[in-house]
Amino acid sequence: MAHPVSADVGVPVTGTHSKVPRPCPSDRPRAWSRATRAASPRQGYPSSLCVARQQRHANAAVATKGVAEVDARNRMLPDWFTRIRTGQIKLPRFQRFEAWTHGEVSSLLETVLRGLPAGATLILEVGESEPFISRTMVGAPAAIERCTEHLLDGQQRLTGLWRSLNDDYPDRTYFVRMAEDEDNEGHTVPRVVAQSRWMRKGVLYPVWADTPSGVHAHDLIPLRLLRPGDLGTEIEHWCDRAAADVEQSRQLERAIRELREVVAAYNIPYLSLPVATRRDVALDVFIKMNTSSVRLSAFDIVVAQLEEATGQSLHDLVSMLQLRVPHAERYTELSGGEPREPAAVARRAPRR
Repeated sequence: MAHPVSADVGVPVTGTHSKVPRPCPSDRPRAWSRATRAASPRQGYPSSLCVARQQRHANAAVATKGVAEVDARNRMLPDWFTRIRTGQIKLPRFQRFEAWTHGEVSSLLETVLRGLPAGATLILEVGESEPFISRTMVGAPAAIERCTEHLLDGQQRLTGLWRSLNDDYPDRTYFVRMAEDEDNEGHTVPRVVAQSRWMRKGVLYPVWADTPSGVHAHDLIPLRLLRPGDLGTEIEHWCDRAAADVEQSRQLERAIRELREVVAAYNIPYLSLPVATRRDVALDVFIKMNTSSVRLSAFDIVVAQLEEATGQSLHDLVSMLQLRVPHAERYTELSGGEPREPAAVARRAPRR
């Protein structure tokens, strides 16, 4: 259920922690409990100012279009996950593809685990029929409910959270550990570790990343145990297999539950365009309001404008061209990158 934005909603973060988590001294299980309490969401954070600024920008974009003002609302992370899982929220076809690096995903996860704001998203409410051809988010199951929202801004953040918390990356497994706070001596903060994975002779390495005892030996907790949902039995079994005795197992379990409380209480506010918003207005707001860390390129804007003008997907057209002319990439960039240098093109005569 959505609620009007209050003074405690999330603030857009223009620069999250970019440092790669570094190894830290081993922490005893009891240290997890102390640190996770310190990492709980801060109360009274003056976040409504930034959300209000985003809302003003969105309203400015629709002011001359005859559209009602853009609504600003709160939504907890578990509710976002429910909508992704059921297919209630989808991506318009003109949206760019997944673009974030594992480092950016790790930084976002640390922001969430510390209860810090990570920015508002932008959605378009959907009525009886979808205004745009849509697709499910990467890693999400097939839709089982009617789509009620199109996500116009926030894809990278929500995709990163969904895939990392559901352990959906084939080449990475995410873990969390408590590390010394570089800015506050004597305190610890959650650090996210994106562990590389690789296959060799049919075995997924490193092997320890799939064994509770091996993960615990590295002072780590699997991020998947923090995902929204009823995981009581799964958590208990993991802790029993990871710990050396019952007391240590219960300490681990308490630490995981405290981290889960932070995730469950995490708010990702959103701006909502009403269902009556025209297609051209939604696309205009999409272009003007996309303020994520991976900004729209000229190619992304053309994709959206072509969708509105012709109803065709530029991504699909490029894919068809690549099938019909496999060597076309030798002469120009087809996927939105910088064009090739003319001199380089001139040196390659087209094959007949």
